[in-house]
Amino acid sequence: MSISAMVLDAQDEFEEKFFIPVAAESFFNKCWEPAIEELGLKWTRVFHVGIDLVKEDFPFVLEELLEIKEWAKKKLPEEDKFIG
Repeated sequence: MSISAMVLDAQDEFEEKFFIPVAAESFFNKCWEPAIEELGLKWTRVFHVGIDLVKEDFPFVLEELLEIKEWAKKKLPEEDKFIG
């Protein structure tokens, strides 16, 4: 299983094919969830069960992703740092 981004109500061919893998579920559980818990994040907390977003939500989600990235740089063991 994996955590992925996709367009549910596609309006065109590009949106129909839009699919971005975000993280393997095991990696999400091992590496993302501790950050989400420690940082008290709201949006990324529900990635594993699915979340519908609208355009206005994206700045908040991106901010949380940046927080996770910074947390990971400081807290994850070197072998778990797959963040670019």
